[in-house]
Amino acid sequence: MKRVSRIIAIILVMAWMCPLLMGCATTRRGQEQAKGTAVGAGLGAVVGGVLGYAIAGKEGAAIGAAAGAAVGGGAGYTWASRVYDNIEKSSNKAAALEEATAQNQQYIDRQSRELAELVEKNKKLDAETAALASEYRSRKITAEALAAKKTNCDKELADARKRLDAHQKELAYLTGSALPTTQKYGTQEQVRKLEHQIEIVQKQNTEMEKAIDERASYSQRLVAG
Repeated sequence: MKRVSRIIAIILVMAWMCPLLMGCATTRRGQEQAKGTAVGAGLGAVVGGVLGYAIAGKEGAAIGAAAGAAVGGGAGYTWASRVYDNIEKSSNKAAALEEATAQNQQYIDRQSRELAELVEKNKKLDAETAALASEYRSRKITAEALAAKKTNCDKELADARKRLDAHQKELAYLTGSALPTTQKYGTQEQVRKLEHQIEIVQKQNTEMEKAIDERASYSQRLVAG
């Protein structure tokens, strides 16, 4: 348990140091995004670590802390963006819109990395769950061992669904708020860029949803029959 506490403590320290280390976040929006990410990651690490320990002991706590930090950080980033993204009150709307475009691209890049990681993990999980199901049918492993793996698999599945939910909310914000604002105050080029970014987020959301459905099917292989 002490080792787990140290892991969570390290994640918390790193999370709170992020705003200090992010020298490029000079705008209020960037600073608040950094703070939001840090707070979300810290809380996510604590909650994930506690739940992981309750489910699978020390190993589960370490995994839970890392996963909780990732999910919490993403949620914190999105929340801070929405609260402080108020272009209508900006004294320099053109500059604010350019900054928003750059921030959207950072979001897209982060989502792209999440999607690639999800797809890669799915490949490994496909082979692993197929092998475990076969071993269970051959009575090489117990139902308890199969259930333990399913618990971990379902937890990761829940984390992935939380990420997708955050991305769906981001898409709704871009289409329902950011686009009308850009159409009102921006140039045709800025509108075009945002529309293209919306298309990318929508496509990546669809691909992520498909990957999550695949992961759910792998989890079903681990149901003892």
